[in-house]
Formats: sequence, structure tokens, C-alpha cells
Amino acid sequence: MAYHLNLKAFISCFMKKSFFIVCLFSFLCGISFAQDVSKNTLAVAGPQLEFVTFDSVYDIGVIPLGSSIDNQLEFKNTGKEILTISDVKCDMKNMQFKWSSKRLKPGKSAYLTLIYEAHGDNGSFKTEVYIYSNAAVLPKVLHISGANIPSGGTYMPSNSTSTKSKGKRH
Repeated sequence: MAYHLNLKAFISCFMKKSFFIVCLFSFLCGISFAQDVSKNTLAVAGPQLEFVTFDSVYDIGVIPLGSSIDNQLEFKNTGKEILTISDVKCDMKNMQFKWSSKRLKPGKSAYLTLIYEAHGDNGSFKTEVYIYSNAAVLPKVLHISGANIPSGGTYMPSNSTSTKSKGKRH
């Protein structure tokens, strides 16, 4: 019977040590995995295009028909490598874009000029602009909204959540 108790004590001690070793191994593997993930995040960081005064939704406001507006949209390279803008596309023919710098060093800012000519129908509009670059997220999508009104008219949206835009009206 004494022999049997010693075997139980041995098994109990062995199980406690095994449990401790398994827990230690799991902890060390978790730390190693976390370090590998952070290394991969840094490798992917590259160039990043971020707008300075808004996220991805921009309201250009109310524009009288027959006039035009140009707004300066500031963006910044928040990444670790040079950002290269290759193209800006939009499905609205009366909206054009110019950008002040095709190559932007990390931490530097530049401007995307949005030129909108109000013609066509009265009322609100929404469109997407696609900004193509060498950033990790391709393309950067900008959602633009606004409203056309008759020259000298007024526009009262049903749910006014617009933000004020800074731009020149012509």
C-alpha cells in the first residue's frame, strides 16, 4: 500500500510540473507571436494617405447652378515611405481634380483641389472619388456630397447634417 501512495504522489507531482511547463510554453509562444505580428505591421506600414480635416466623407455645400467651386482638401502621408499619387477618378463629368504633389515624403502634407461646376439638375448629389497611390489601402475612397440650386434660389434639405466647406465660388 505504501508503494501505491508513492506512485500517486509521483503522478501528482509530475502532473503539476507538466501543467506548469505547458503553461510556460504557451505564454512564451504567445509573446513570440505578438512580436512577429508587430514586425509584420511595421513592414506593411509603407506610405499612408490620410485627409487632415475630415475622414472619408466631404460635403461641398450648396452651389448655385451656372457657378463653380474649388476646394483645397489637405492630405498627409502618415506612413514611413514616400507616397506617390498616380490618379484620381470620379464618375461625375463636372467634377475635376488637381493635386499639388505627386510624390510626398513621410509626414508631409499636400493638397487635392476639387473643382466642381454646377450644371444639370437641381437638388442634392453624392459621388465617390477614387484616389490611386502606392499606399497599402487601394484605392482611397472619398465620399462627396452637395446640392445644386437655381441661381438666386435657396435650398432647404430635409435633414441638414452638412459641414461648412472652404472654397472659392466663381
